[in-house]
Amino acid sequence: MEDVHRKFNTEYTKKLVQHKNVFYELQKAWGPGWAGACGGYLFDGKTYEYDVESYEKQELLFQKAKHATHALEVGSYVGHSLLIMLLANPELRITSIDIDNKFTGPAVKLLNERFGNRVRFIHAHSEVGLSKLLEEGAKFDFFHLDGDHTEQLIIREYEFCRKMNACHPRMKILFDDEIALRGFSTYLTQFRRNVVMQLPNCSWSNVYFEFDEGEINRKY
Repeated sequence: MEDVHRKFNTEYTKKLVQHKNVFYELQKAWGPGWAGACGGYLFDGKTYEYDVESYEKQELLFQKAKHATHALEVGSYVGHSLLIMLLANPELRITSIDIDNKFTGPAVKLLNERFGNRVRFIHAHSEVGLSKLLEEGAKFDFFHLDGDHTEQLIIREYEFCRKMNACHPRMKILFDDEIALRGFSTYLTQFRRNVVMQLPNCSWSNVYFEFDEGEINRKY
């Protein structure tokens, strides 16, 4: 992590280096091994070492979470994206939904110990957890969807998020991964107003959208 700190001398990398112990504590919290070759925001799934190749997508998540007050994340896995968001804003509160408690539960427990109980974890399938939050009348000003990487499910998750958007009509949402979402990304670009799209230059990139909901010209 010191190498990336020298290469990218930013607020994000400074905070990440300062909290590098949490990166290693997370692995100890959920135990040896991980889900196959499935990596996270901070490691590639091959070895548990910081993944500098994903720096741009990490920085994008950090910058967007920095300006949020209540974030909703679907798919937290080993807790790396939660760590990035917690570092971004000391006042940010996060609600996390994940279907697998093997990794996320222990990760959230550790992060709450380190960062003052700012993460609420809902162990459920995304649509079940989102339905629960909708019934509660929950509202969020930033959304991070990183659960199932099937486009149709992501679209259904997005529909739930629309109903819980505290900034309506302005929507602020980060999708991961970009490859699985290219059809829907094209739709949003064409049929939403005042669209801002940010796509980092890295492998397995995420993609950020900000736009006004307004009226649309067709259904997808």
